[in-house]
Amino acid sequence: MTRLFIINFILYFVEVKLLANTGTNPYNAIITASVAAQGGASLAVAMKTKSKKLKALAYPSTLSAMLGITEPAIFGVNLRYGKPFVFGLVGGAAGGFLASLLQLEATGMSLTVIPGALLYLSSPFIWYIVVNV
Repeated sequence: MTRLFIINFILYFVEVKLLANTGTNPYNAIITASVAAQGGASLAVAMKTKSKKLKALAYPSTLSAMLGITEPAIFGVNLRYGKPFVFGLVGGAAGGFLASLLQLEATGMSLTVIPGALLYLSSPFIWYIVVNV
């Protein structure tokens, strides 16, 4: 097993423990911000490029990132050019910091960004949108 798989597996236990002890999951809001930031970086590449081939790759990668799957956006688009990946990291850090300042907490475990929005209906939903933008 790879280290990344082991780390993700351990973080699932952290989320379950948070939900069991407090009934909320602040870790999900931080992860959601990082996923949305990589999707936003992929969208920026799609909008700025003149290459039809890259547009055909970047727009679907953005959609998959907004549904919680970042691998196409990160490995297919953002890492290829470097700057979008770095700015995605910066945006994810800023969004995660804002989520922790606003004490944004999910009520469960799920995918992130669009499907995960249902986990934030009990808290001020506008903060969830602000963090992801």
